[in-house]
Amino acid sequence: MSLHDPIGTDKEGNEITLIDILGTEADDVVDKVQLKIEKSKIYRNLEILDDREKEVVVSRFGLGRDNPNMWTMDKLGTRISPLSVIKNGNRNMHAVNTGLYYEGTDGSLIIETMDAPIVCPGERRLLQFNNTFAPLEGGFHFNLHNNVWGTNFRMWFEEDMKYRFRLLFKSNR
Repeated sequence: MSLHDPIGTDKEGNEITLIDILGTEADDVVDKVQLKIEKSKIYRNLEILDDREKEVVVSRFGLGRDNPNMWTMDKLGTRISPLSVIKNGNRNMHAVNTGLYYEGTDGSLIIETMDAPIVCPGERRLLQFNNTFAPLEGGFHFNLHNNVWGTNFRMWFEEDMKYRFRLLFKSNR
């Protein structure tokens, strides 16, 4: 069954779909359902990947984490949750000192960044300034280069660029 398949009619005889009665924006629902479908496909095929590929996929999609809300960021030497930023603070984009940390009952994961401090939790929200939190199930997105700002990133960069990350995994299973 699809979210767009008819499930009945209203009193005027118009078709009603499941997406019509869910009570949220259609795009949000479709995106969430699509993400769940993609994650289930990935889970079914993880065993065919080598260890390095598996680490990348697990990190990108937040797979295998018991609770994605257990992530913290190192900001000015203090670990804070992306979900505890005060109202009217930038909840969509952060500059991290050493990186991101996950500690849960399933284990821990550290993403250390040596060269790319700007990160968006949950989804890519480079210039979105509002008081909403993106769900952390969407992973973390590091800003490696953009031409939006003329001050923080060079507009014309003639040298090679290098971004270094270190991933540290520890399983409690």
